[in-house]
Amino acid sequence: MAKYNEIMDHVKVTPEMKKRVLKNVDAHIVQKNRAEKKSAEKEGTTKLNNNLYHILFPVIGTAAAAVLLFGVLVPWNNSRDLNFGRQDHSQVAGAFDETEYSSAKELSKGVGFDIKEIGHLPFDVTDTKYLSISGNLAEIIYYSGDDRIIYRKSEGGEDNSGDYNSYPTVKELESSDLTITASGDEHGYYLAVWSDGQYSYSLSFDKAVTEEELLRMLE
Repeated sequence: MAKYNEIMDHVKVTPEMKKRVLKNVDAHIVQKNRAEKKSAEKEGTTKLNNNLYHILFPVIGTAAAAVLLFGVLVPWNNSRDLNFGRQDHSQVAGAFDETEYSSAKELSKGVGFDIKEIGHLPFDVTDTKYLSISGNLAEIIYYSGDDRIIYRKSEGGEDNSGDYNSYPTVKELESSDLTITASGDEHGYYLAVWSDGQYSYSLSFDKAVTEEELLRMLE
């Protein structure tokens, strides 16, 4: 208990952090309830999630709940300025269901909506992973040595990137009638998020890409 108190003394939760946590809790619950409702309709039963933060916050405290929920609800996509960045989903064991597929086609079947490969990548791909997160978020990870690009798609309009870094450069780009919000710094862009009204999309980059490279991937 003493060790716990020592750790939590160093955890500071700002109003902005709390607001962000609650926003992502609600987004997660909506997605989870939608998936479970579909499953329940098939089984002839009804099972919906309780609001997690109403349970967690009174029991373990605001700071502890914030730390827990950040790691559990939206897997971190980016290790920049983070002490425990998103290196792999397995770092948060048991926090969510993860299923790996052999192709984008098989992943599409698993999540119930179509997800296509990203083209014109800025590196030669050495490995690719196709993952379903909790059955309602599709993720494709492209690897090239120690470089990595993460592509995500999910239902709804919420940001699904899991990247909570604050970037000095944020710019809106236009591509195929879509508005993409690109974030980065003087080296280029590390994050791009957008929505077509029905689905949310995100691209996260370990190494910065140029505006030209980003728009070419979105063609």
